[in-house]
Amino acid sequence: MCQAARRNRLGKKSHYIKQDDWNEYISNCQFEAILGAAKEALEGMDYQDLEKLVDFEQLFIVSNELLTLTYSNNPREIIEVIDSKFLVKYH
Repeated sequence: MCQAARRNRLGKKSHYIKQDDWNEYISNCQFEAILGAAKEALEGMDYQDLEKLVDFEQLFIVSNELLTLTYSNNPREIIEVIDSKFLVKYH
């Protein structure tokens, strides 16, 4: 089971956060995520510059799609969906 699904489980059929309640959590953590990404993944890029590049509406949609998978899919299926959505092109 993936980390997000494991942390969200209370039991076999119960979750801390219900499937339809993620919108508030996603909205609340966007700034922190942008700040962390700017520092860690993009070698100190200014978070304000990164914020201008991010399509928050699309990020919100994809986040919800991926979180929804944690309620019904096994980890391998989730990884395959992530791979298909975020293709990395090597030059």
